[in-house]
Amino acid sequence: MERDLAALGNAADGKKAVDLALRVAQNVTDLRLRYELLPTVDRDRLALWTRQLTIDAKAENEGAVAGDVTSLQLVWDRVRLEAQGTASVDTHLKKLRAAADAGDMAQVQRLASELAQRVAGLNAS
Repeated sequence: MERDLAALGNAADGKKAVDLALRVAQNVTDLRLRYELLPTVDRDRLALWTRQLTIDAKAENEGAVAGDVTSLQLVWDRVRLEAQGTASVDTHLKKLRAAADAGDMAQVQRLASELAQRVAGLNAS
């Protein structure tokens, strides 16, 4: 965390700062596990991975997008047990996997935006 905070403070350009801020936020979720329940933290992790997916899709980084979708799927496997309305998230993740595998970054961006709305709904409940 200290290394990432120092790097964030020294970031010269906006894109690097966004990437580092997201990394710091991911570090925070790890620290929260000491005090909060895993399902609560994992819902926030879903939101962070959705943001990362959007960034990587805009950059047309197909390898990173594939990894982001995998991370979303793994976290979702834990959250699904605690969440309501899971069918729409399952459907979006399947579509995201297909778009990522096809290298369709425009479709990934659209689906990531829709998934972000679904995940925000999970956090509100």
